[in-house]
Amino acid sequence: MQKKPKFNFPKRFFWGASTSSHQVEGNTHNQWTVWELENAKTLAAKAEYHFHDLDSWERVKDEAKNPANYVSGEGSDHYNLNEEVFRI
Repeated sequence: MQKKPKFNFPKRFFWGASTSSHQVEGNTHNQWTVWELENAKTLAAKAEYHFHDLDSWERVKDEAKNPANYVSGEGSDHYNLNEEVFRI
């Protein structure tokens, strides 16, 4: 069994976390929405070139080549589901 590496952080090191509305709320319209819509077809077309050597390529290639998978859409719908998520 391999030992896990030990990490030492300074005493005053602060951990933090963040999200963005585009990532978690879903159905937003902002600059990222425009970028995704403008670039989805190109990203899907280039997927095989960028990812064909991954072990999982055969399993994910159809999804990777689908432009719809490069647009966030509903995200995790955090805006509507936040109370349910925080109850868990």
